[in-house]
Amino acid sequence: MNFTLRVDYLRERGYYEKYYRYLNKKKKQKAIMWLVLGVIYFLMGYYMQGRSNSFEHTETLSIVLKVLGALQTTVYAFYLLRTLPNHKKKYLAEIDRQYKVFADNNVTEYTFGLNDEQFILDNSLNTTKVAWSVLDSYQVYEDILLFHMNKGNGLFYLFGKEEFSDQDFDRIIDFVSDKLKKRKN
Repeated sequence: MNFTLRVDYLRERGYYEKYYRYLNKKKKQKAIMWLVLGVIYFLMGYYMQGRSNSFEHTETLSIVLKVLGALQTTVYAFYLLRTLPNHKKKYLAEIDRQYKVFADNNVTEYTFGLNDEQFILDNSLNTTKVAWSVLDSYQVYEDILLFHMNKGNGLFYLFGKEEFSDQDFDRIIDFVSDKLKKRKN
């Protein structure tokens, strides 16, 4: 199977930003959870302060909880307010840099091919061949087909559903699904 795709297609439809939101959704949720937990620790420490209790180290525990809560809240607030937005800027700057390379070299199309050994991305700049053994998983998110390469290294390929006819898009998903099932067996 071979398909011809436009290089600027994904960018026009904001697919890279959608994918970025998808990637960072879980990170953001965890950071918010830890931030809330830090606030709870701090409030527990504040509540325990000055209360007499049968536990003899109430004051010490109160101070420890307040310090732990304040530190945790500060770290995760910084992460949410500074680090995640900077990651997004770097990510989108790299996407822009890649598009500039394609534009400077007048690359307007590429060919996407599937065969029994690999999938192939071919354009006038280079040809990329990716063996099925390197493909970790795939996922359909909204109207984007995501190919995740070897978990952990961050490599991915994504294709918009509108780049293909509905029938071709479904054929690609079925083909990739079969390849991954055969590899896992």
